[in-house]
Amino acid sequence: MPIINAVGGHGRSIEGIKSKWKQLKCRTVAETRKKHKEVQKTGGGEPVKGLNTVQEKVLSCVPKVVLDGLKGNETRPIES
Repeated sequence: MPIINAVGGHGRSIEGIKSKWKQLKCRTVAETRKKHKEVQKTGGGEPVKGLNTVQEKVLSCVPKVVLDGLKGNETRPIES
């Protein structure tokens, strides 16, 4: 933990570090999904900006299945 605090300079506790990581990960995944949705739209419009350096690094730690979901596992109505 001293190594992390030495880089960031915020003096976060372990719980604070975990919370910050969760927040960064959630925001990055949400932003990535939003950008992907924009790219899939048809028509003109403004070009979609890429992710920043921190988001790229966070995304490299996130498993692809978190972004894409499970393949071949479509949602179907529950049969009774």
